[in-house]
Amino acid sequence: MRRKWINLGLVCVFSINVLSGCQKKDVNYNVDGDTQRETAAEGRIGGVEQFADMPRWEEAFETVITKQGDIKTVDINAEISVPDTKKMSVAEVREAVFDEGYIEKMAKQIFGDGEIYYNDVAHLPEKELKAWYDYYVENELGDYDAHLEEKIAAYQKAVANPKDTYTPVKDFTVNEYLGKIEGVTYELTFTERDNLNDPYRPVPHRTKEISLVPKEEEEEQLCPKAFAGTKHISYMPQYPSELSYVTDNYCELTEEEAKQKAEDFIDMLGLEYPVFAYREPLAWSGEFGPDIQTLPAEYGVAVNGYVFYYDYGIDGVSVVASGEEESYVNLYVKKKDSEEIQYSMKARIRLFVTERGVIRMDAYNPIETTDMSAAVGLLPFQTIQDIMRDQLLNHIRKLRFYYYQNKKNVSFDEMALIYFRVRDKENQGTYSYVPAWRLGDRQSGSDSNMINVENPLLINALDGSWINLYEEM
Repeated sequence: MRRKWINLGLVCVFSINVLSGCQKKDVNYNVDGDTQRETAAEGRIGGVEQFADMPRWEEAFETVITKQGDIKTVDINAEISVPDTKKMSVAEVREAVFDEGYIEKMAKQIFGDGEIYYNDVAHLPEKELKAWYDYYVENELGDYDAHLEEKIAAYQKAVANPKDTYTPVKDFTVNEYLGKIEGVTYELTFTERDNLNDPYRPVPHRTKEISLVPKEEEEEQLCPKAFAGTKHISYMPQYPSELSYVTDNYCELTEEEAKQKAEDFIDMLGLEYPVFAYREPLAWSGEFGPDIQTLPAEYGVAVNGYVFYYDYGIDGVSVVASGEEESYVNLYVKKKDSEEIQYSMKARIRLFVTERGVIRMDAYNPIETTDMSAAVGLLPFQTIQDIMRDQLLNHIRKLRFYYYQNKKNVSFDEMALIYFRVRDKENQGTYSYVPAWRLGDRQSGSDSNMINVENPLLINALDGSWINLYEEM
């Protein structure tokens, strides 16, 4: 049974005007604009082209890392990495707000003129209520679900006054709905949560998600034509990276045709995920006949369709690929009480596509662009190096680096120009994505589509200000 979620409820070496979120704009960031008012550090010039063919940054020096005078060697042997774009911009964004108007628009776009029903706990039919209540209580999910007690209480309240059948929507004030798409019943859910009490996801952040999934008992109706007659057919919502090598795909659509359907779906919903990230094959399990080629070492698993991932991005560059919470090893510790948890930077959508079209959607942490300053000027590389060197020599303790026992140096192997998000300290839920330089030690991980960076030093590429990782993520 699929788990049902319910909603209850460096300081710089220059004297400069720091860009720190979506502040009132008094600067035109355009390089070639006639009205540019330069308030950042003098010498900000050009765009990404000035960093072409940069040699590795190779340097070593000693620095004091504790009040007691402990010394480490800073060892920089960093490859210079810049995004594949001719220009960079500053995007001002805000979190999507799941209010009544937003939910209604999304639901009607998805279900069209068809009837829409409530699917939250208060409106579930008695039989389904009882099944979910037993699921939460009998399976003892307390160790896995930080909100278990709230869920049980909500089901107990609803069971006292159960419904006979699903209730047609009158307004869009709840977070869970049912509707039909081409004869198949789908669940549309809007979820907001944080992971403060989740021991299995220690990086603290708030998340939002819009999910569109078929009801489990109707998954067989989505069976691809090539697999007609297969018993106990179901698609696999999680995809191991080992499937990326698959070439035999029974889908009637080419990859490009399926990709176009995914992009049309995103555009239809008006969601902002413009940058293609990667794709994976869509795997199905079942009792296949001998004429269906199943995956090696995967009994009863065959491929039909595609799973596409798209990210929020700027100038064709994914901001998710630059790194999100789980990418930064240092964040696997508890934040200070003064450091608020922030909205997740993983603004990504996942779309499952077969010849039927999009059969499932998971839209993570949607954001909306409110303003854009294009082709901004960036500080020279030497200036950024001087700022970073000063930080590592004189302010390293505030960076809160992790030091391995008995290791005498702090190593950096990558210097990357990325997009990084800074928050508006006066208006919660609003942010700016700015070009930033990140010096860090890149770690290998099990997921080839996600980087891991240790001990990052982040400097705003526009004005040279230090970006505090713990305050912004």
